[in-house]
Amino acid sequence: MAGSFSLCRELRMRISEVELDHAFADTLETDQVFQHWLLAGSRFGRFADTARLLHEEQSRVRKAKHWWKHWWIKLNDGTESETDLFAVFEAPGGLRFAFHIENKPFDGKLTFDQAAAYRRRAIQCARTPKWLHYHDLETVLIAPRGFIDRYQDCSAQFDRALSYDEISAFVPLFGAASFAAA
Repeated sequence: MAGSFSLCRELRMRISEVELDHAFADTLETDQVFQHWLLAGSRFGRFADTARLLHEEQSRVRKAKHWWKHWWIKLNDGTESETDLFAVFEAPGGLRFAFHIENKPFDGKLTFDQAAAYRRRAIQCARTPKWLHYHDLETVLIAPRGFIDRYQDCSAQFDRALSYDEISAFVPLFGAASFAAA
């Protein structure tokens, strides 16, 4: 038992939110099966086989090291906040839709206001050049199952919550992070 606790503590120290974000984005960019799974479970499921991730376009408009990372916005009320992972897809015919994804590790905190701001921010960013003129969106919380259960009211502010266990079928690092949260 002491060995298991030690292993959990080691994993918690080694797998950071940033590492998980990178693994998620890298897999989203390179793995068609993961893309299909993400899209198929969303409100955009009808485009799961045909939509294209606009990561290169995001890189060009952003001129940042990572196409997906920490997109900041100043809301109309003057507050500023960020989206951990941002991904825009384009379906045939030019329809663009975005995923605004918040990653919360096992020891993260989530306030109701932070969760609710995700939708406001996503709506405000739609149809703007910096955010690639997307027309529709989905907000997604990714977190260990225990976190989602613990913050049910906050989790409900997102269109969808995906557990690390679910994601680990495609991104193995999330399995280790999920184990560390247990």
